[in-house]
Amino acid sequence: MQVLRFIFFLGAAAFALWRFAGQVNVGAFWGVAMTVLGLAIAVILVFSKPFAREFSAARERRPAYKKYLLHAFTLMIVVVAGAAALIDVLAFYQMISK
Repeated sequence: MQVLRFIFFLGAAAFALWRFAGQVNVGAFWGVAMTVLGLAIAVILVFSKPFAREFSAARERRPAYKKYLLHAFTLMIVVVAGAAALIDVLAFYQMISK
């Protein structure tokens, strides 16, 4: 019940501030709201001891090939991000040198 009261007061405060802010893009407001809620859920799950125990047990039961696939996928993401950063640096250097 306290959670509902908190959400109500948070909504009331947001509505009051919204009226003073002028015109607000609904898409931006929705995106910010979903981001904040997603981060709140992530924090709750990360610091939850039952979730940590269940996640640890699931990782132990995971087959070996899935562990290798996870490492390969992580390495691929790092390589792609590094290549994209290198391309950006080279493009910036070419733009400056002209």
